[in-house]
Amino acid sequence: MIDWVHAIGQPIVAADIVEFNPRCDMSNMTENVAAKLLKEIAGMMVKTEQPD
Repeated sequence: MIDWVHAIGQPIVAADIVEFNPRCDMSNMTENVAAKLLKEIAGMMVKTEQPD
């Protein structure tokens, strides 16, 4: 998934991470993946931001 995010050739203007339920994430694996994905997407949004 991270490779797909980095392969996007257009500016990223929005993204959703949905269906995360911490009560069902006993080992915190989903939480860690969601946080990593959010960090990577946010980084790509800043990287592709065009100055005014």
